[in-house]
Amino acid sequence: MKTRSVLLGLVLMLVACAGWAQDKPADLPVFKGGEVTMEINLGNADIIPTLNAILPLMSDNISKIMQGVNPDDLAAVLKDVTQIEMIQVEVAKSSVSESEIASFYGKNIPEGKWSRVFWQSKPKGGVLAIYVQSGLEAIYGYKVETKNVDGKPVKRAQIAKIKGKIDFLKLISIASKIAIEQHSAPAAASGN
Repeated sequence: MKTRSVLLGLVLMLVACAGWAQDKPADLPVFKGGEVTMEINLGNADIIPTLNAILPLMSDNISKIMQGVNPDDLAAVLKDVTQIEMIQVEVAKSSVSESEIASFYGKNIPEGKWSRVFWQSKPKGGVLAIYVQSGLEAIYGYKVETKNVDGKPVKRAQIAKIKGKIDFLKLISIASKIAIEQHSAPAAASGN
């Protein structure tokens, strides 16, 4: 379970940790009435340098998680990835539900043949879905949840598309290593 959580966190971090966009805007759709509050659009040559530049600036929690990760290992995981696109859309209109937004992104997937491989709706709110193309040549996913922004509830959607293959065996190896280190760190600190 911990390895799976770390693995999901690494995938989300790979998509969400960059902060610079290329000249070409992401081609992901925007929910009507939503406001784009973040955009990431990285080509192959930008992915690893951006990760290396951004990782030290990330929150303490992410920095602690990533301390034991060799940048060359991350480069190997992403060597066949040609494009990472992500947008974050916020919808302030209270009459719009999380499920409406999730339905929009489920119906407006990028061109091509996609298979939904994961879908989760949480009882207390939030929807997460992941789609893949044949041979894992591309991944598309979205997460919709309600957040408090400036003291007001806002529906936030994070939509991402990754073109190219991620080396999942290497990614799982990194996630396992992090999970083991996190699990053994409290025991070592307490002297057990």
